[in-house]
Amino acid sequence: MVFIVIIKLPLHHAWNISFSLLQGEHPLISKSKKRIIVSAIAFFIFLEETLNASLPDCLIGKVRLNMNETLAATLGELQAQIYWLHDAEEFAELASAAATIYMKLGYTQQQSETAGNLISQAYQLSDDAVLAQEAGDFDKEIQFYHQVKDKLTQVETTLVYQNSIAIHQIKWWMYFRHQQKLQTIIHLFLQHFQAVGLMNLLTALKLTYFIMEICKVHKSRDTETTKHNAIKYWTELLKIKPPQYPYLG
Repeated sequence: MVFIVIIKLPLHHAWNISFSLLQGEHPLISKSKKRIIVSAIAFFIFLEETLNASLPDCLIGKVRLNMNETLAATLGELQAQIYWLHDAEEFAELASAAATIYMKLGYTQQQSETAGNLISQAYQLSDDAVLAQEAGDFDKEIQFYHQVKDKLTQVETTLVYQNSIAIHQIKWWMYFRHQQKLQTIIHLFLQHFQAVGLMNLLTALKLTYFIMEICKVHKSRDTETTKHNAIKYWTELLKIKPPQYPYLG
């Protein structure tokens, strides 16, 4: 029988430690390996005493020693600020807030600032698309959304994303403004699903829900509900280690 104990630090931390605790004899387990296992058990007992970890629960699952609540609160507030700054057309401050999010997630200052500026430009172009929509110029509207996609694709390149999700972000932005709820949900979900992967399907659904809750109060400018759901969004996301973050502004 194999019991696995995994001790992981937050996503933004540089390292984590994993221990495999094996019961019973095994021809490949040397005495030195057994000593390591005993040391691991002793270390974990120390953690149990000092951090109030539950040893029986941990032996059948995972223990995450994280400080993600504070990070989630910071990221959620920054995300909410970006929505408000967009409405206020404070695009320099918006770029700075987006850059801070990526720095908090562990990206370099150069990557973060580049991504922040591109996201700010994407928001401005999306506003131009809205003006074209209101003028009834569908072709021009689509041209602007293509430019938005180019900006967000550059963000993905800057952050070395493996799976492109920019197309889904610009589509749900567009469908949301056209009040097509089903299409909005579909592309919002696909944006998150393609980023976090099949193993985190439930997380993708939850993240989609939190963003939709934010969308519901967008016109009413309900800042507290926006911030509350943005914090829940990051709290949920930081529980996993996705192949890439689904956030693009």
